[in-house]
Amino acid sequence: MAQSGQGQRANGSTPEQASAEIGRLAAVLEPIDLSPERRAALIDRYLAYANWLDHAARRAQRTHYALRMTALIGGILLPAVAGLDAATGGAALRWVTAGIGVVVGGTVALDGFLSARGRWLHYRSAAEALQAELWQYALLHGRLYEKAPSHAAAFPALATQCEHFIATEVAGYLADATQEKAPAAEQPTVASG
Repeated sequence: MAQSGQGQRANGSTPEQASAEIGRLAAVLEPIDLSPERRAALIDRYLAYANWLDHAARRAQRTHYALRMTALIGGILLPAVAGLDAATGGAALRWVTAGIGVVVGGTVALDGFLSARGRWLHYRSAAEALQAELWQYALLHGRLYEKAPSHAAAFPALATQCEHFIATEVAGYLADATQEKAPAAEQPTVASG
């Protein structure tokens, strides 16, 4: 799911409410009657992975906001300090101006390098998708689970879905993270005609 501004998810909830939702999901999943092996997969793998994705999304969001806010504030201060420097001509102000410029450039470059926004949105959408699957299983709702007579009978479908989801999510993330972008000079151009 895409995020909206001010730390809220697309459904309007805050990151704290998202963690509470994981807690509610855990409370619903815990009493389900499963074998110890299946319970371990459900709680220690699938629910734990959803929780990890949720925390990773919040970490990436905080990183992105911290870097962007630093660049934004520095970008606002830079012309003001440069104007003071021009008016007074002090050496100290020249150093401050240069320092602010370096901080702004560094934070923008670091944000681009870390791709914090992309990671935030990736982790958030993955967390929401996995939580939705777990909720459908918990409620025995949805095309894969609604006809199952019990959670035990529906578990193989859940395991297949979750394992496929995890493998696809990890492979997609690794493909995005390791994809090298050609420098602008090497990128093909489209001839206009």
